[in-house]
Amino acid sequence: MIFYSLIVKQIIKESEDARSIILDVPADHPLLQFKAGQFLNIQIHHKNEVLQRCYSISSIPNNPNLQFTVKAVKGGIVSNFLINQLKVHDVLEVSGPQGHFTLTPNDEVRRAHYFIAAGSGITPIYSMIQTLLENEPKSSIYLLYGNRSEEDIIFKEKLAELQNKFEGQFFVEHILSKAGKKSMFGFLTASKEKWTGLVGRINEQQLKLFLQKYSTLNVPAQYYICGPGLFIQNIESTLKDLMVPIKDIHKEYFSIEPVQIDSISTNLASRVSGTYQGKAFDILLKPNEKILDGLLREKLNPPYSCSSGACATCIAKLVSGKVHMDVSMALDQSEIKAGYILTCQAKPLTAEVEINYDL
Repeated sequence: MIFYSLIVKQIIKESEDARSIILDVPADHPLLQFKAGQFLNIQIHHKNEVLQRCYSISSIPNNPNLQFTVKAVKGGIVSNFLINQLKVHDVLEVSGPQGHFTLTPNDEVRRAHYFIAAGSGITPIYSMIQTLLENEPKSSIYLLYGNRSEEDIIFKEKLAELQNKFEGQFFVEHILSKAGKKSMFGFLTASKEKWTGLVGRINEQQLKLFLQKYSTLNVPAQYYICGPGLFIQNIESTLKDLMVPIKDIHKEYFSIEPVQIDSISTNLASRVSGTYQGKAFDILLKPNEKILDGLLREKLNPPYSCSSGACATCIAKLVSGKVHMDVSMALDQSEIKAGYILTCQAKPLTAEVEINYDL
């Protein structure tokens, strides 16, 4: 991957533990050629390690300010560095854009777009919603957004401003699992009333009520889900039960729960060959070693970020041979059938494997 050194232009507090970071980017920079929903890879040097993490772009295409948003993760080295130590005028190493969780607005069509997000899952969705509101005026946008408390709501005021600006087109429902006694949505007034919104978690019942409340007849609909792995699986399962076509469901995993890991051990030392950025490579993997780990061991600088099977930064095409992926949640079944693999999760099952990163 190519990393660019960019100066931090501004840091915005979005919630108690989330920050948006605006980068100073030249107008013709390749990082600005992104689609709403994509993410950046951020690289930092920590002690003797180089750490990479992916963060969603929260600005919109054709905006001169490139912005990504970070939420602190307990024990997370990179996220806590970005939130607690990064300062304006510091330099960040940035690569991208990447990701398949995208949309293309069309000002001639009328559609219904349903967004379901939990926690920091709002970050790519915020960019997508803004893009649709600005570029698809005939369509309606509906957001169901779950958090623990009001203090945890990322883009709270900004979402309220968009709802006021695009009244009748953009609808937001917040749901809190631990609602406080006082509401913070009275930030424009002196008094604060009790929270009167939804309480609980986004589950099958809450999703069905949301879709019933904002039902649309004879209007094509698209569904976008972003958050933790089990959250996405539950929402997707409910949508399928409601006969929503798979092609109309779009998802972005922000984490993979341990129970979703389908690990096996292989005692096979395999040869892995392939191409990346037009250059050929040929390495020997140790028994039970994943393809990405072998490439990193050989210092071949392959693309990767989360290393958990959630982001698909490490995606490659399997040309020949067989592999097993411990986790494949970032790929849908059509992509797996087409031969795409996550190299951070793939272990060879044959003596020789050939892959191609240059998709």
